[in-house]
Amino acid sequence: MVISAIHLHADQFLSSQMSRSNLFSYSGHFGCFRDSILNNGKSQLPPSNLYKKFHFTGRLDGIKEARNGSSLIDFGRIPLRRYSEIESSSVASRSITVSITKSKPQHLVERSLQMLEMLSPDYEATTFRYVFDSKEYQATVRSDGHKSFFGWSWLRRHSYDPKFMDTQQIWNRKILWNAEIKDCPPAVQYEDVMQTSEGLADWLKKINEYGFCFVNGVPPSVKETEELARRICFIRETHYGKFWDFTANLEHGDTAYTNLKLKAHTDNTYFTEPSGLQMFHLIEFDGKGGESLLVDGFWVARQLKMKSPVSYHTLSTVPIPAHSAGDSNTLVQPTPVAHPILNHDPLDHSLYQIRYNNDDRSTMDHLSSGQVLEFYEALKKWDDELSDKENEYWFQLRPGRVLIFDNWRVLHGRAAFEGNRRLIGAYLNWDDYRSKLKVLHLDRDEILESL
Repeated sequence: MVISAIHLHADQFLSSQMSRSNLFSYSGHFGCFRDSILNNGKSQLPPSNLYKKFHFTGRLDGIKEARNGSSLIDFGRIPLRRYSEIESSSVASRSITVSITKSKPQHLVERSLQMLEMLSPDYEATTFRYVFDSKEYQATVRSDGHKSFFGWSWLRRHSYDPKFMDTQQIWNRKILWNAEIKDCPPAVQYEDVMQTSEGLADWLKKINEYGFCFVNGVPPSVKETEELARRICFIRETHYGKFWDFTANLEHGDTAYTNLKLKAHTDNTYFTEPSGLQMFHLIEFDGKGGESLLVDGFWVARQLKMKSPVSYHTLSTVPIPAHSAGDSNTLVQPTPVAHPILNHDPLDHSLYQIRYNNDDRSTMDHLSSGQVLEFYEALKKWDDELSDKENEYWFQLRPGRVLIFDNWRVLHGRAAFEGNRRLIGAYLNWDDYRSKLKVLHLDRDEILESL
């Protein structure tokens, strides 16, 4: 199908399923609320009756509003043609977008699988039929009889104007929290995770929503803990090794290998891509102290933006150089060498990553004296929020209870301790974790439709 501009009534995208929950309101107790952090300006449609009517246009000039004045969904002036799905492992590549221009001769655009389309500016789809039962729009191109199908969710997800936050996608659902999470921390059972896909899916769902999750009933051994990590994906190897097994022996030039207090931080700020997940299992401890700390960085960022928008903007825009050079044979720096503490998606401007470790920060000599002052003022406010007792979740790790957390969201720390403390664990890659999260919660058709 070729459509140079598609316009649909906004209300058509609503259904009872879409409005069954409000993921943008406070929910329940312990200060948790469901939110896509610092909502990025995408439209959230209020409940409304479904319109059974719709309007398409194939003309290049498009339309601005419906005759009855209702708001419209705009899919722009770029023609679309969706190929019929075929039984092939490469079906995901069969949905392509073809651009045309007003220039002559006809503009040729190449896409995946070396498939080509030649279109002239006046090539229009002129026959449309709405298929209600399958919740699809079917469009037939008059010149060649080709039929294309666009489902409701695809049209909604790919609207140009307005933009919609897809709260139905599980990876967009976040539950932010503060210190009161201690009353109901997310947890799953080891046997469920290891023996069933449903248990694994539930574990990843909790990690995604809360940013961390405990696994209870894990045998306190290296073998079983490593197998648990590999249920998600392969283990990421760094200059600290692959699967860690360490005590406070200063094996590496890093404060983690001491018995000192560690303030809330994220790991791997010196990597171009910090590890996505981090797993801890305390299998031996003969001493006192050493309580673990978690802080929800997205919650703290939200608090900072409400209290000091200027500071939030500073920490979102000022790049901070980072490095790891504690070992004599190591100098790790990211490319580019500096990133902000608060990192936002360039497309929808939502906060997606916290990169903060004051011990890994390099000199800030790329800033002017005025910028340095502004940065440190913002950093002080950020640190005040991080260390606010109302935002800190303290607990004691113990053998048999594994902690896994989102290193792009949740900051972690530790109290000083005395005695022998043996910790094992691993880093896991972000993209591989997110892939497993998605394939466990979407069927193949839903995956293809999301692309």
